[in-house]
Amino acid sequence: MQLARHSLLLLLYTLSSFAQGAVYKSVDEQGNVTYTDTQPGKQSEEVELKPITPVKFDPPKPVKIQSAPPTQKKKKSEKVYSVLAITSPANDATVHNAGNFSVQVALSPELDSEHRIQLLLDGELIAPPQKTLSFQLSNIDRGTHTLRVEIISLEKKVVQSTSSTIHVHRPCVRPNGTVGCFPEITSPEANR
Repeated sequence: MQLARHSLLLLLYTLSSFAQGAVYKSVDEQGNVTYTDTQPGKQSEEVELKPITPVKFDPPKPVKIQSAPPTQKKKKSEKVYSVLAITSPANDATVHNAGNFSVQVALSPELDSEHRIQLLLDGELIAPPQKTLSFQLSNIDRGTHTLRVEIISLEKKVVQSTSSTIHVHRPCVRPNGTVGCFPEITSPEANR
């Protein structure tokens, strides 16, 4: 066993000396320098190389990779929208269509599949939760009203909302056929 080990070491040493063969340097007529391991011609000279310095290599120490603390992922139902606005009628707008009008909502990004949108008028739910961004209202009494659009989760939790104020004007027809909602004001002298 000892003999086999010594023979192997001797063989490796011999092979390593062959691996460090001679290096030759030659210069051509244009002054170009060439280095090679075979003697190219008579005008080449052997270059004396310094012995190779072995470098001790320590394997790298294992690095503990610490994962970032887990971030609280938002549930799909807690998605926040960058744009949620009542675009029609505009805030503080006056509606003259006998109380019949549509409410349009702008939303970005698109409505999540687990969300619905609902419309409230003066705090009362007037349209059930739906996926479309348009509501048709009819016969709304005259006066100032607050529209509120809410995005809700399937669990009926409000995710996001926005409000707008509108003014509804409705024409009135009096029994005598004149248009106007206020009774005629007459002076006492006119009645004499």
